[in-house]
Amino acid sequence: MASLIGAAREAVGGEVDLAVDCHWHYAVEAATRLCRALEPLKLLWIEDPVPADDAVRTGEVQRRVATAIATGENHYFRRDFDLLLDAARLRIIAPDPQKVGIWSAKRIADLADARYANLALHNSSGPIGTVASAHLAASIPNSLALEWHAASVPFFDDVLKTGPLIEKGRIAMNDRPGWSVEFYEEVANRYRDHGFFE
Repeated sequence: MASLIGAAREAVGGEVDLAVDCHWHYAVEAATRLCRALEPLKLLWIEDPVPADDAVRTGEVQRRVATAIATGENHYFRRDFDLLLDAARLRIIAPDPQKVGIWSAKRIADLADARYANLALHNSSGPIGTVASAHLAASIPNSLALEWHAASVPFFDDVLKTGPLIEKGRIAMNDRPGWSVEFYEEVANRYRDHGFFE
């Protein structure tokens, strides 16, 4: 695994931020060994090396390694993030605004900011959810990154009246009211049975 991720680092170079998602596949010892093997690669974070519902075990891994451990996309309550910040002492948490709600996500950001931790917002939604998450990220001082999982959805930008949402890895913010995005309802309806916009 370390050699595969090392090849990715070599391919993108040292100037590109690189993070790894382990999808809860490891126990504490194996996660620790992997994280230590990856330390020379200067990763931005390693996400979910152990099951995310166990703040104690996540904290064990974080205390043993230098690279930041991130988790949180499957948590719904502020109390869960309190545990990740206090018991696990995480430096990066990853709430999903569509799961916790925009207002709760803002309050979670405040909890993290008070503990000098950053947010890497999880985002597996369509264009409107992505814009909402971008607005949230722009409004908090400890925003590190906004994930985007729709790169393989060929019609993601077809739904929007305003053209491509993401250009060169960035979302342009503007001063229009609301989420400041208009979309073609008929296009969204055409694809809704596929589960991308529900």
